[in-house]
Amino acid sequence: MAKRYGGRWEIVGDVDRGGQAQVYRVRDVTGALEGEYALKRVLNPERHARFAAEIQAIKQLSHPNIVPLIDHSALDGGAEEKQFLIMPLALGGDLSDVRRAETFKGSIDATLKVAIQIAEALAAAHAAGIIHRDVKPANILFKDVGHDVWLGDFGICLLRERPRATELNEVVGPRWGFMAPECEEGGQLQVTPAVDVYALGKLIYFMLSGGRAMPREKLDDPGFALELGEGQRIHLLQALLRRMICALDRRTRDMNEVIAELRRIEAWVAPVKSPLSERGRELLAKTTARTSEAERIHAGNQAARDAELNKTTLVKQGFDAWIENQLELAARDMRIGNAVCEVKESDRFRESIRGNGSSHLIPIASWQLAYSPTPANGPRRNALQILLCTVHTLRVTHRDGGDLQLPLREPERDPTFMMVPYYNLMTDNATPIYSDIQGFLSQRRKIGSTRAGSVTTNVRNPTPNLRIGRLMQEFNPEYSMHVEFAASQWPAALEPLEPSLIEMIEVFLEEIETPTPFLNWS
Repeated sequence: MAKRYGGRWEIVGDVDRGGQAQVYRVRDVTGALEGEYALKRVLNPERHARFAAEIQAIKQLSHPNIVPLIDHSALDGGAEEKQFLIMPLALGGDLSDVRRAETFKGSIDATLKVAIQIAEALAAAHAAGIIHRDVKPANILFKDVGHDVWLGDFGICLLRERPRATELNEVVGPRWGFMAPECEEGGQLQVTPAVDVYALGKLIYFMLSGGRAMPREKLDDPGFALELGEGQRIHLLQALLRRMICALDRRTRDMNEVIAELRRIEAWVAPVKSPLSERGRELLAKTTARTSEAERIHAGNQAARDAELNKTTLVKQGFDAWIENQLELAARDMRIGNAVCEVKESDRFRESIRGNGSSHLIPIASWQLAYSPTPANGPRRNALQILLCTVHTLRVTHRDGGDLQLPLREPERDPTFMMVPYYNLMTDNATPIYSDIQGFLSQRRKIGSTRAGSVTTNVRNPTPNLRIGRLMQEFNPEYSMHVEFAASQWPAALEPLEPSLIEMIEVFLEEIETPTPFLNWS
């Protein structure tokens, strides 16, 4: 006796098997429905949440291009119960079939017919608060030998106002060149309908190329050029694909805009005579080439900035762990008798610090060591802040070939960091008692020396030379304590950071023992 599901559906043959499901051909033994149907059997019972989401999504949607749901297993069954759903049988197979994909190669009309159907199905899903997330050839099902299609497999879709079934750090979506770049890191991302716009653009390219998957945004690379000849429809379609297969900040977000443009391309009729002259066509070709080059430069610059940000994040994470541990060790030794000593992160520094010349420092981490020798001091606390700053310097760059219409190329740089100490006389609520008793710690070898006063137009009252005290109101790399290092030197940079931190804490304790006179320091 053939195997049955739900006491009604008897298996008569296999259709396909994927990573998460097996599809069978089945018939209704009750006789209520005639002919054969497709039974999708979920292989992993632990993916019940995804199974339930797919059922709910298809039930919410009634669209001629979304595969209809005929029957399914109980949603309240246990993990051991066989989970299945029944759909019509796609007699024409799916788009992942090489023979089917090859029929679309170079055929704009056939491609547009399928693309519009898929876009309208996705627009209906988006309107219902559902994001498909798995648009790929295997999920484009052909009803018969023609070009009428269903969009299938809502197994990893996102439903509005429903907890998502994605595990933390799990990458979901079509991995074979159709996943939007913002989804590649996985995890609980704020996914938008734009991911389906991106995947549909890749699917259109897949059909026009006869079954070739394009990695990332390679549309304008010579190796992935579409062989479609010439014509306005081709230019319009390629322009649309550039707005779909691109980074999120430049991508078309609304599927209805995609549908409107696809229909405009489908209905476009060539004029009897083009108003473009040969010279005009040459200029248009140059503009198009320049635009493509500008987009490549922009993408390269963005990739460089992303790499720099990733390096900065890694350094900050390592620095935070190291400085917190070091300050806790110091605090443990400083808690003598009734002394109070605390370590915590501080957000006091939110603005940039003026550096030297054209540079400025942006604090990205701030840790505070707050110390009071005895509770008898009342609310007064001596606070040492250790800042980790990124160093930003104005750079002069040149354009390749001197073309003023192209953006500047900004290659990846090695981020520079600086550890800087700062002193505050604080109250219990972390507010300075005197705005004057605070400042950047001076280098020990510079304390007691003098530096020239600021330039003034008042000849009768020139600014005198300033004596370098233990504290300075403004940061000055020549006199203030600091340690500078590059991201490429991390974590080897800890070797010079450790003795410098020891010296900073020592100068901090000297300030506590012999306070800087009020209003009498540089």
